[in-house]
Amino acid sequence: MKMDFSELLLVFTGDAVILPGIPQTVSVATREKVGMMEKLLEEDKLNGSYFGLLPGILPTSRTDELVGKIGTLGRVNKFVKVKRSLAQPYFVLNIVGKCRFRVESVVSVTPHLTCTYTTLEEVRSTDDNDDDDVVPLDVAITDDDSLSVDKLVSSLRVGLMKLLTGPLRPARPQQDSCTSAISILKKIPAHLLPDMVANIFVSISRKDKLKMLSMLDKKERIVFAHKLMTDEFEKRLIEEHPVSVSLTNGDDVKKKLFGSRKLFPPPTSTSEKPATEEEKKLEAKLTSLKLSEQSSKMVMNELARMKKLPKYSGEYHNLRDYLETVAVLPWNTSTEDNITLEEAEKILESDHYSMKDIKKRILEYLAVNKLEKELQQEEGESIKLRNPILCFVGYPGVGKTSVAKSIAHSLGRKFVRISLGGAHDQSVIRGHRRTYVGAMCGRIIDAVKVAGVNNPVILLDEVDKLRRSNHGDPSAALLEVLDPEQNNSFVDNYLNIPFDLSTCIFICTANNLSEIPHALADRMEIIRMSGYTVDEKFEIAKKFLLPKQMKAHGIRSWSARNKIKEITISDEFVRMMISKYTMETGVRDVDRKIAALCRYLVLEVSKRKEEENIVISLDSEEDLKEIFGAPKYLGQKKRPITRCGMATGLSVSTFGGKIMMVESSRVRVKKGGKIKLTGQLGSVLQESAFIAITYLRSHAKRYGLPDNFDDYNYHIHMPAGGTQKDGPSAGITMATALFSLLSNKLVNSDVVMTGELSLRGRVLPIGGVKNKVMAAQRLGFTKVILPIDNKMDAEEDLPADLMETMEITYVEFVDQVFKVAIEGFVEPPPLINSSL
Repeated sequence: MKMDFSELLLVFTGDAVILPGIPQTVSVATREKVGMMEKLLEEDKLNGSYFGLLPGILPTSRTDELVGKIGTLGRVNKFVKVKRSLAQPYFVLNIVGKCRFRVESVVSVTPHLTCTYTTLEEVRSTDDNDDDDVVPLDVAITDDDSLSVDKLVSSLRVGLMKLLTGPLRPARPQQDSCTSAISILKKIPAHLLPDMVANIFVSISRKDKLKMLSMLDKKERIVFAHKLMTDEFEKRLIEEHPVSVSLTNGDDVKKKLFGSRKLFPPPTSTSEKPATEEEKKLEAKLTSLKLSEQSSKMVMNELARMKKLPKYSGEYHNLRDYLETVAVLPWNTSTEDNITLEEAEKILESDHYSMKDIKKRILEYLAVNKLEKELQQEEGESIKLRNPILCFVGYPGVGKTSVAKSIAHSLGRKFVRISLGGAHDQSVIRGHRRTYVGAMCGRIIDAVKVAGVNNPVILLDEVDKLRRSNHGDPSAALLEVLDPEQNNSFVDNYLNIPFDLSTCIFICTANNLSEIPHALADRMEIIRMSGYTVDEKFEIAKKFLLPKQMKAHGIRSWSARNKIKEITISDEFVRMMISKYTMETGVRDVDRKIAALCRYLVLEVSKRKEEENIVISLDSEEDLKEIFGAPKYLGQKKRPITRCGMATGLSVSTFGGKIMMVESSRVRVKKGGKIKLTGQLGSVLQESAFIAITYLRSHAKRYGLPDNFDDYNYHIHMPAGGTQKDGPSAGITMATALFSLLSNKLVNSDVVMTGELSLRGRVLPIGGVKNKVMAAQRLGFTKVILPIDNKMDAEEDLPADLMETMEITYVEFVDQVFKVAIEGFVEPPPLINSSL
């Protein structure tokens, strides 16, 4: 071994590991190193100069840590100086590693890092032209496969040749370049072959390259390089010949790829591969499942196929993920229903205010479940209950999701929510087939897996927002899930075996029933959830939202420590907050305002932290302005009707019920009879206006109206022109406004009305009765006109106290509307055929 204590310039290569044998490029960009290169370039010594190449970066504190480090002695073959306009130039060096060296001592740190060194192996001169095939090795060792070092060297040469010329190389080079490469390969000394293997196979990790660099024994390097190349070819073999190739003829495939010479020892047969501990545990889980005979057979076949695959195969991991999914599903695990009607009723009452019909429907379902269990226990009679699919339809924030949670709570079952808004692929429901990359089970099976039981309450949220695309229709996929006759054998594309969903309770929510496909809506029991009135919002805020937010903001804990003596929030304060700062049918915005109120209270207490027994009182409009600012919604007001041609109607929107004014006027012209409609009226409202004026023209003589319609143009307007309006509930309001205009008689300011009008004068039913009547009461009207066909709706939906305070008149014909609404109306003679 040659000892050389001359100084050597050190260069750190970062993440790269430079090994002897093959030229590689090294970039030099630091200011100090670039200065050193510039100096060598000026002295014309850069080409052919030697550097010590060390992996990693220069230690910032102690340079004595470099002593004993092993690196590669490299010689510069070529170099390129790259100039940059806005930065200093840098050098790209083409360096070939000559041998390993060890740092003996650090000579200088500035201006350049130099050291004394010792070469650890022979240095081949650049003009050396050895014709020997292999540098002889005196001692032959044997590894686990009883291969001598000579045979290992021969295998390394064959492997490198196959990499250049065989089917595993990235791209087939030209024939002359192959011949040249093979001739060069034959002349490479044996002790350089391991370093060449580590350099050529780019997939070899940095850790293995560092291990190769630190090995000083040539024979040890040869054995280690043989192992690295064997592992690399095994991986490439599996990538090019996946599991579709029978593993029993793997030797034939290897012979075809690598020739008859043994590149690596033959592997043991995969059919004889012993099962790992994890595979044994997985098999035990799968055998304990009580699956059907067909499903169990399929799962066991997949398990047997997985056992035959090598662990580093992608198919092995795909099969394992699949089998673990099957094993973790709750095939036979369920929760016992806690069916106590009294307790369930208490839970529903404590969780929700009002909603009598919904609570009644839930209790009916629980009662049937209880009867079924009692019959099974007492008489042995089996009754199979098909769980109904409930669908709650209502505006946002009315409590659809919370009702579903209460059902699960009252039953004692697990609750899982699936959001389907915007889903446009049927695989969201059915899952992906396992042939696809990244395949997974659908949201339904995934929800059951998350719940851990096979009978959870599953909420399918926003089913009206499913969208069809070229990937399929998810609403069609839901048909099987929600059909009690089919979901007892639901087949997910990923599982590919049936799973029983008949014990699950499915609850759907939607905002708009018209957006749900008819076939899907037909499988569900529709329960409509109307919005809350101001009184109902007040009760909900007082009983539920305010205590919840005060607890969440820690106000109760302060009170418990006597920090706060009393906080008084008056009922009028809460009512003004709801009416002037929120506008919605639900209570989400009310909840946000109460949260803001609690934050204000926390800030006030923090400012007065030195005080004890703090008293805060909120009861005035000034307090509201201090907390929330100016009122956001001034709201509608009842205005007196002082001119003919005006009437007040009722409508409903996503924010609940509201009033709508209808104004009419006429202008005398030479050629009249035209009608102008303004206020952004939709097509239905326009038709209502035409029907109203046509009816009055045809019955003008009967009502004693002037018969000069063609002398005037008529204009009907609905204020708030910036808002689009439409709906079939303004017919009698428009007819009343026009009758007031033509008869020159005022409409009673206390009367508000809603109903559609037919050409024969019949008043047709409308929707949203509860919201409309509540709006009339809130704004101070005392008389409401409703269609006779909506009488049952009003009696069922309206609270008893409201029915007592409001005078509701049910009408069948428009004559009855005029009689109640028009002051001084003279009842006309009856029609000959009053039934028309």
